[in-house]
Amino acid sequence: MDIVLILVANDADDAVYELFETHFQGEHWAPVVMPIEDVGVEKLKRVAAVVAHALDWSTDPKAELMSIREIYGNYKRILALLPKPPETYPKDTQAIWNAALGYGFTFTDARKIVGDMIAGRI
Repeated sequence: MDIVLILVANDADDAVYELFETHFQGEHWAPVVMPIEDVGVEKLKRVAAVVAHALDWSTDPKAELMSIREIYGNYKRILALLPKPPETYPKDTQAIWNAALGYGFTFTDARKIVGDMIAGRI
């Protein structure tokens, strides 16, 4: 089974962890939820994709997204879940993720994108 790494705000409460652990799973992948500050502390094996739950990160989460890229490289697909519409971010920030959904995203949409990433369609 592949791992989809879900990176949440450092101060995310238990409800956020439970939400992803309970409702964000695929047929051949399971979530591992951790705070963004722990990315790279232990490089997980079998990470198929990364989901950046950036709703509570900085207004332009470029620094955090770049740290994900530096650790997991360009070959890992990143889905950014953002507080604003993806197209409102600077172009250099947009270039870091492979797909993005703004505030109001649904888990159904996000799971489909992750499934497409793992299947190589994104």
